[in-house]
Amino acid sequence: IFITITTLRRRWGVYSSSSSFHKNDATAGGNITLEAYLPRLVQLSLTVLNDFQSDAQLHATNTHLHNHTNTAVLNFVHTTLQLLLDLLSTTATRRYLRPYLLSINFSVKCTLSTIYKSFTSKTNHTNERARLFVQLVTMLQDSETFGVQDLTAAPLSSAQMASMYHERAHVLQKLAHRHHADQLPELIYAGVGVVCDAEFLRRNLRICSLDVIVDLAHRLRLVTKEEEPLQRLTDHDDDDDDDDDTNDDHHSLKREFVTEVMMHHHVLRPSELQTLSRLPLYPEESLLWNPHLVPPGHLTNLQQNTSTLALPKLNLQFLTFGDYLLRAFKLLRLESAYEIRSDLVDAIKRMRPVPRHGYDEELDNDRMDEDMEFTMKRSKVEFHGWARMGLELSEK
Repeated sequence: IFITITTLRRRWGVYSSSSSFHKNDATAGGNITLEAYLPRLVQLSLTVLNDFQSDAQLHATNTHLHNHTNTAVLNFVHTTLQLLLDLLSTTATRRYLRPYLLSINFSVKCTLSTIYKSFTSKTNHTNERARLFVQLVTMLQDSETFGVQDLTAAPLSSAQMASMYHERAHVLQKLAHRHHADQLPELIYAGVGVVCDAEFLRRNLRICSLDVIVDLAHRLRLVTKEEEPLQRLTDHDDDDDDDDDTNDDHHSLKREFVTEVMMHHHVLRPSELQTLSRLPLYPEESLLWNPHLVPPGHLTNLQQNTSTLALPKLNLQFLTFGDYLLRAFKLLRLESAYEIRSDLVDAIKRMRPVPRHGYDEELDNDRMDEDMEFTMKRSKVEFHGWARMGLELSEK
């Protein structure tokens, strides 16, 4: 950055020579300086994510206090992510914050945390609590890869973004050819567009040893050799017989972390225009009943403990004109989804649906197995009301 923008080098020289840079930022009973506040906030967020316990571990400990602790931890992390999103949405703070977040791989560590991984579990309560965190992390990754030049605030087109990622892929190929040509032959001689593909890059990194991946990431200045991933808490006891399993888990976490860092740096994400063009004309069920994107009229139990929503904001300043149009379009789409959901709720309430008790003997038994037949017979719904905009659909 200093080589590209000489003004930043002069500013850093003035800042580093000032007295506030050399004095201790945290003294006994003193306050943290402004320069150290944001890095400490980010590091604290990673620390609490590292100590987060899943619902299965809370059930094993049988402690009600830990459940309240997890709720407070999630509220703190949600608020921190919302602050980072606001700072990344302004050019004056984005040019300094984004390089720092990329240098510590903040978004990658969030995706490898316990709460992020628990989103795919079968516990509904955990899914609902993790849904907002996953959506905020996704918004953070989208903001990090938004097509704008950080220092000059110049918008980048899709071709310029692709050229930037192709240049990164070319650097990766040169380092792999120079130092590890025998282990990455397919990666070396592939086109840069193919290297930027997620499936191709992950398949080639999977066949390499951990030392090779760490060495490449270190030479690319993506990670340090001493940098460690977030340690996920496990349910087994810390016995001496489990030392080998612990080492294997550590190597597995290390490999997953470095692989995700390489993927985050080299894989070309689809542009916002491509993402919007794939959206359906009408909102899907997953969007209509998502309380964090389309909030209900009343506060649910999950929303009473938090004030954070995964919604774009219309600020006084935007990164580009396209950023303003994108935010306005998303908010308009969510507003339309809220109105559609309100009409659906009104029609369903007037229809008065009730579950049917008993069996339906009119099913076509030849087209389904025994389990599916039993499920279909017991899952029928009757409507005891009437609505002008509601009509019962028959399978016949």
